[in-house]
Amino acid sequence: MASSSAQEGSLLPPQYHHFIPRFLLRNFAVFKNPGNVKPRTGRGKKKPAPVPSRLNTLDFASGTLIQDDVAHTFGIVDMYRDITASGSDPFDLEKRLSRLENDAARIFADIKRAHDSGRGDIHLKRSEKDLLRRFLFIMLYRNKTLAGRYEKSTEEYDAVDREAMLSYMQEHSFRTPRDVWFSNIRAFLEIDLSKEWQQWYPELHARAYPSDARWFFKNMQMSYLAFCTPETADEEFLLTQNSYGVFEGPSSPSGAWTDYHVFAPVSPRLLMVTRSFLLPSGNDGEAGEEERLAMLEQSKSMHFDPASADSCLEDLPIAKARNNYTRMLDGKLVLLPTRISREKHIFFFKFFAIKATHVQKINQIFLEEALGTTQLVYKSSIGLRLALEYYLTSEDPGFKQVIRKMDADLPDHIPRLDGDAWDTRREENRLPFLRILENIAKTLGSTVTAKYNMIDPVGLAGSKHIGTELIDWYRKIGKTGDKGPVSSRIMDLYGKFGSYIKS
Repeated sequence: MASSSAQEGSLLPPQYHHFIPRFLLRNFAVFKNPGNVKPRTGRGKKKPAPVPSRLNTLDFASGTLIQDDVAHTFGIVDMYRDITASGSDPFDLEKRLSRLENDAARIFADIKRAHDSGRGDIHLKRSEKDLLRRFLFIMLYRNKTLAGRYEKSTEEYDAVDREAMLSYMQEHSFRTPRDVWFSNIRAFLEIDLSKEWQQWYPELHARAYPSDARWFFKNMQMSYLAFCTPETADEEFLLTQNSYGVFEGPSSPSGAWTDYHVFAPVSPRLLMVTRSFLLPSGNDGEAGEEERLAMLEQSKSMHFDPASADSCLEDLPIAKARNNYTRMLDGKLVLLPTRISREKHIFFFKFFAIKATHVQKINQIFLEEALGTTQLVYKSSIGLRLALEYYLTSEDPGFKQVIRKMDADLPDHIPRLDGDAWDTRREENRLPFLRILENIAKTLGSTVTAKYNMIDPVGLAGSKHIGTELIDWYRKIGKTGDKGPVSSRIMDLYGKFGSYIKS
């Protein structure tokens, strides 16, 4: 029967599956001919107002600005099609994800409506907050980079956890890494977050690939959610193909990485960001500072250069949301004497206005990681121009590193980073990308030229300073295509820390 279902599933027509949902893409949408759009009028039944359905995009293949359709942007054909499913519906997982997206879309609509109307904050129930957090992790976990990792066959799977993955597959009778990925997504969708984490985490750990279960836990429990909006009218957030899979924080050649900030563009004027509890919360009076600092030092110790494993956005002016079940008492945040049940918890999220420099530092991270993607989405020409001008002229450490092209292969003694980091920094790859951005900026009326740091790879062997510069690229940004460790020591410390934060 399972074989028959799989055969029937393989005959179904293909479907285009978005890894960035259409309800988010529509927040960036424009009309095809903005100056010619007229309201629909006429006799009889009132017709609905026209809705923008086009996206302004920068197409990297052609190096031009074009418009694309919302329905055909940021997706992959049959991304979640499971032809080996034992049930009758190979698109069952896609339908489950659609239900999560629909629930999240309603909350996002309320948030955007509050922001666009000029309100300074939005109140969310715990269930709404947790649904958003679940949605953000799923967005992170199903990004195109990670999808490509799990698409590989058992023989081709070459990630750093190959041995652990193959062992897990054998123990749980999975045939391919893709089967593990699908099973994990189902577990992340189904786990009951209404319980305390001490109750739901053991169940998740038993159901999902252990390192990915810890990753889910870390993203749900070891960071807080905040909302940012540009302080000035012309600044906007870009939406890149992998913007929901990019983080800010240190990454080391050993494979260790720390995501201090993870980004989620909601609209050109609104960004969700999760900030690690390793950084200060922005609120006075919170207990657990000793445990927080111990976790921070433990995390830094995993990196190539612990002393410099910091955040380039530590001064981002955001803070953890207040709530209805704690209060300030004698300068300390304490629980209310009358206990409020979890289902009645309310969180008060501010819309933090951030300066142009912070907006463009975030866009800079998106642009740095856009090499290797096919397109990016923007709303206005001036918003794109400002982002390009900052990135191209920025001298922030660790960005736009270019490894000089060599005629011969590098000697064995020359240190290397991982394949993606090395390849995207090669002169023959990075410079054409910078030239595309430079030309686009010029078409938008800019006169800037790209500044970058050319590095001689041979000099890496004898220059600690240049070696540190390459590590800086790892320190400042990274992609979540690889998994970050959550050590048992950090988990133990969080057990104590969590008793203070009561998130």
